[in-house]
Amino acid sequence: MFGTVVVHDRLLRGMIPPPQAGGWHIRVWHDRPDLDASLDDLERSLGPGHVLIHTTIPVARRLQRSPHRWPRLAGGVSLPGDALHAHAQHGRLGDMMANAHALYAPFGALLSLEPTFDAVFGPDRFLRPDSPFKPFSGRPIPAGQWADEIAAIAAVDRPDPALLCLVAPLQRLAQPEWRFWCVDGAPVASAPYSFDTPLPHDARPPAALAQIAEAAAQRLVDIDMLMVVDATFDGKGNPKIVEANAFSTSGFTPGVDWEALWEGAAQAFA
Repeated sequence: MFGTVVVHDRLLRGMIPPPQAGGWHIRVWHDRPDLDASLDDLERSLGPGHVLIHTTIPVARRLQRSPHRWPRLAGGVSLPGDALHAHAQHGRLGDMMANAHALYAPFGALLSLEPTFDAVFGPDRFLRPDSPFKPFSGRPIPAGQWADEIAAIAAVDRPDPALLCLVAPLQRLAQPEWRFWCVDGAPVASAPYSFDTPLPHDARPPAALAQIAEAAAQRLVDIDMLMVVDATFDGKGNPKIVEANAFSTSGFTPGVDWEALWEGAAQAFA
């Protein structure tokens, strides 16, 4: 056995991975209200070999901040963090990005800058935080709803007024998106990614999306050889990268080939 993959149940959306795949022992982990004690128990129970963990952003960051307490779990986290900010992805991927033509502004200035956004992009816009740690969820904001949405984000998520945000023109991206798990610059597994469109579990990604995902992963490989890339087609039918995310904190979707995913991930430890 190559080692242990720890899969946090919160990323599975009801799916049940096999107990073994790609040479790994697959362990589904259910956290408890006392997170630190739960991680203590998990750390102590790990078997021999390498460790790879799939979990939420808060848990992954907790592990990264305390590698002395959970050395094996922390060593299994792939979360490059700052290198995955939206502006950093744009710098590396350029026009491959769906939201390549965007402006950035601090959250506290979004209301006062609406006339500028309206002049550049029109009244229908897309908003997301620059940070990959998801201080609030990215969202389309149709005409006339800007002030209400900013107020709702401020009330519910309470982002720092200095938080940098991306503002871009609203696009009608094709559904489903496709998620590609990449190792050393190449996709090793994929699955359709949609909350609204029912999809067959044996669907295969369009070749153009697989190609652009690989091109993006190759440009990002120096950040981390483990990467997850989401891709789809824009309104003109051009393949585009929606975003890249960390391997350890990206959720799973039905249709993913578990065996191929973790067999590919083993290359990172070879």
